[in-house]
Amino acid sequence: MRTLLSAVLVTVVVVAAAGAATTVEAKGKVDTVTLYRGQALVTRVVPVTAPAGAVELTVTELPEAVQSDSLFASGGADLQVRAVRFRSRALGKAPKVEVQKLDDQIAAVEKKIRANSHAQQLVRQQNGYLDNLERFVAPTAKVEMAKGVLKDIRVDCARFWEDMAYKSGTLISPDMIRKYMLPRYKQITDYLRSQGVNILHADSDGNINELIPLWMEVGINFPWPLEVAAGMDGVALRKKCGKDIIIGGNIDKRVFAKGKDAVHEEVMSKVPYLVETGPYFPCLDHVVPPDVPLDGFRYYINLLREIAGREKLPE
Repeated sequence: MRTLLSAVLVTVVVVAAAGAATTVEAKGKVDTVTLYRGQALVTRVVPVTAPAGAVELTVTELPEAVQSDSLFASGGADLQVRAVRFRSRALGKAPKVEVQKLDDQIAAVEKKIRANSHAQQLVRQQNGYLDNLERFVAPTAKVEMAKGVLKDIRVDCARFWEDMAYKSGTLISPDMIRKYMLPRYKQITDYLRSQGVNILHADSDGNINELIPLWMEVGINFPWPLEVAAGMDGVALRKKCGKDIIIGGNIDKRVFAKGKDAVHEEVMSKVPYLVETGPYFPCLDHVVPPDVPLDGFRYYINLLREIAGREKLPE
C-alpha cells in the first residue's frame, strides 16, 4: 500500500441552521498560486453542496508536501468555519506499476548517492593517512640512510616491492598512481639518486605495461619480473624505451616443463638481443617452479654462460 497526504478535514457550519453534522468530500479547484523561494501558497475554492446545518467537509487529493501548520480556511456570507485539522491516510489501492518503478529507481539512486558520499569520506580519510605517513616515513628514511648504510657503504641498487597488477592490468588506475603514489616515490628516489644510487628496482607480477612509464617518471628504471603469462614482452620494452630501462626477467618459467629444446628457443629469442641492446639481467619471470628438473635448469644456466662468453659449468 502507498501512503499519501490525502485529506484536510474542515468543519463548516451554516450560520442560519443547526442539527447533526453532515459529512461531505470534495476536491475543490486551485484558484491562485503565489510562489516563494522553495515553497508556494495555494488558494483552493471548494464548493459546499449540503443541507443547512453543521457540515464536516473533507478536501481530498492535496499534494504530498503540505505544511500542516500553514492550513487556513475561510467561509462565505452564509458559512462559518469552526475548525481545520489535517491528517493523512493510506490509499485503498496499490500505485500504478509505472509509479512504483520510478519510486524504486529513486530509492536506488539515493542509495548510490549515500554509498558514494561514504566512499568519498573514506578516500579523504585515507589520503590524510597517507599524508601523515609520508611526513613520518620519508624524512625518517633519509635520516636513517644518511646515518647508516649510505654513509659507510656504496649502494648500487634500491628495491621497491609493490605487486600492484594482475594478468590484464594494474590494480590501481594510472590516475590514482600519479596522484597519490608518484609524489611519495619521488621523495625517496630523488634522495637515493642524490646519494649515487642509480639502479632503482620495482617488483610487481602481472601486466605492468601501464606502471612502467609512471615508475620511470620518478626514476624507477628496473621493472621486474616481466611475467610472460601476463603479456609482458622484454624485447618490445627495449625497442620502446632503449637503454633508459633495465630489463630483468621475462624468461618464461613455464617452458622448463617442456624440455631443453623449449628452453633453448625461449632463451635465444630474447637474451642475445637484450644483452646487446642495453642493460639486462637474465632470469626467470618469477621463482623457479618446483617441477623444473635439475638437469634442465643446469642446461639453462650454461646456455646463459655461453651467450655471455663464459665457461660452462659441469652438467
